[in-house]
Amino acid sequence: MYNVTRREFIAALAAGAFAWSRALAEDCTELSCKMKVRRYSVPVGASAPFTVLHISDTHISFADIIDGVPHPRNAAGRARCFPHANDALKAALAYAREHDEMVVHTGDLIDYVNEKNLAAARMWTSASRGGIIVAGNHEYCQMVGDGKTEDESYKAETRFRVQAAYPDNLLFSSRVVNGINFISLDNVYYYVPAGVPEMFEAEAARGLPIVVCCHVPFYTPEIYKAVTQGDMTRPPYLCGVPDAMVDRVKDPRRRKQQRADARTHEFVARLRSEKLVKAVLCGHLHWPHVSDFAPGVPQYCVGANFHYEAFELEFC
Repeated sequence: MYNVTRREFIAALAAGAFAWSRALAEDCTELSCKMKVRRYSVPVGASAPFTVLHISDTHISFADIIDGVPHPRNAAGRARCFPHANDALKAALAYAREHDEMVVHTGDLIDYVNEKNLAAARMWTSASRGGIIVAGNHEYCQMVGDGKTEDESYKAETRFRVQAAYPDNLLFSSRVVNGINFISLDNVYYYVPAGVPEMFEAEAARGLPIVVCCHVPFYTPEIYKAVTQGDMTRPPYLCGVPDAMVDRVKDPRRRKQQRADARTHEFVARLRSEKLVKAVLCGHLHWPHVSDFAPGVPQYCVGANFHYEAFELEFC
């Protein structure tokens, strides 16, 4: 591991944060024109119409010597996977400013945990002017492909460090906008953690229309068919997939990873039955898909921000 002094640490972090903040403050009109925006009207009973720019999966991949030798090596490979991540995020934020829209980011803003990526997350918080951010599985990733089991114990290793960079509680949070309750919840590892169902019930008791924001899409027959493309041995990468379908997955690691527990199945069923739930916003798959989560309740799975994809959702 590289040896750095506290002064060098603070100077490097401040320099990176300043450069990113300055870049976001520049005139990004040309960049915003690169955005590939799909527009939808979402009737939810808002007290006044408003528009949200829904993005997901930016995968910022900065190298940072402060975190030691493996991270620059990891970042070099990951940055090649997402070469336009930083510009795409700037473009989305510029588009939102130009159109006076609130930004909802449904996870994987960063690709893995290091100080420079977390500094970028903090800069996003400032530049988004009160946008909503949801955790993705990569929010807690320590090293892509490290082979570790992703569960609550793994998440706990970086939870406080990551949470400090984000404004809302990454397990569960609520934001009311024009009479609509935007509920953000953690389902990053294909299950719903303990405590989430109880917190949801407290929010449902308020009686406001609900828009659920999460990272992993919930199972629907339509999105399952789109992901597997008729090959039921493929991993579905969805939350709340029926056990019989997960049993067909060929890869035993993915089969174990994506099998929902009883709490998750019960919670997904509860969401489907709740008449206050008007829409679901998610990402994770890196390509866009819209289908009904429940009758008359659309699930908007937005394409990857690193591909300049976005949904423009007018809530009315």
